[in-house]
Amino acid sequence: MMLILLFDTAIRVSELVSITLGDILIDTENPVILIHGKGRKERAIAVSDRAATHLKAYITAYHKDHTEPVRPLFFTIIHGKMNHMSVRNVERIVNKYGEIVRENNPRIPESTYPHLVRRTRATGLYRDGIPLEMISTLLGHSHSETTKLYASASVEQLRDAMKKGQENEPSEAPLWKGHEEEMKKKFGLR
Repeated sequence: MMLILLFDTAIRVSELVSITLGDILIDTENPVILIHGKGRKERAIAVSDRAATHLKAYITAYHKDHTEPVRPLFFTIIHGKMNHMSVRNVERIVNKYGEIVRENNPRIPESTYPHLVRRTRATGLYRDGIPLEMISTLLGHSHSETTKLYASASVEQLRDAMKKGQENEPSEAPLWKGHEEEMKKKFGLR
């Protein structure tokens, strides 16, 4: 569930571990999670229908008889006391599953961590044509300049841009055809 939310919402790991049951509104037409971001800024993040389905199942499994709004979505119980899960614990879990996936996909980096998931999602959105300002809002960035760090063009995007730049170029036929004598004269070959 952690990996699904990290990717689906592109939230920071610190934002993930601070989610409480009261922050989740999934039984609506447009499921959202209220995120408590840096600088005590709050933002509502849309959750995909698929993620909402998984989230409902997770809540049913791990919070079945507990609906207190302040209850942490992801928690640990130490010495009989419930606490929000730590950032470090989430980092360990993400890395563990990164190692498992890497067995079948060697392109997965040696070290996987929550911010890699966030950056991958943001870059993917940018490559899919989502405006930078919208991605900036999703990520909770105060300035879109920060978001530009995620905005690296893919090889496909660069290739498409180069094709568009060639659309107004003359046809493939050599320009010198039929003007051989004039070309020789211009280049001192006569």
